[in-house]
Amino acid sequence: RTAANAHVAAMADANSRAAAGAARVDAITFHDLEGKELLTTSTGAPLIARVHFQALRPVNDAVVEVFYYSRDGRTLHCQQSTAVGGGELTLKPGPGVIEFSMPGLGLQPGVYSIGATIRERTGADTIDWFYGRTALYVEPGKSVRGYFYTPHDWRLVTEHAKAGDRSPNA
Repeated sequence: RTAANAHVAAMADANSRAAAGAARVDAITFHDLEGKELLTTSTGAPLIARVHFQALRPVNDAVVEVFYYSRDGRTLHCQQSTAVGGGELTLKPGPGVIEFSMPGLGLQPGVYSIGATIRERTGADTIDWFYGRTALYVEPGKSVRGYFYTPHDWRLVTEHAKAGDRSPNA
């Protein structure tokens, strides 16, 4: 493991692989809502990230995560995780795919290096760490200031407005 890769792994909390061999990440791919594979997307566009894995034996209470780093790996911009808002995940032996859906990609234009991990929720050790083989190219889309775009709706509230009146202009 290179020093740069070790730095990126540390940001992902990808500790030593005592449980290595139970499963492995084979690829990370990106898709549009119709399922077409993408290498490039734009800020604010819907996006699906797929983590393709192979479980060699059952992994109980598994956590699969995707990490979006700056191109040089120095900055972790965001993360997606099955541990957030989901129930228990058991990986059964064989191939599988975990899919993360985004209604609007928050990343600003740039090139991002993508990583993924598989671990057991109760264990401190990472089962597999995948990094350095996947990039995502983000082109201008929604024009916003700041470090990221947040999908949102807005509405004008007046005394005559109804609770459900919303304008999806953003």
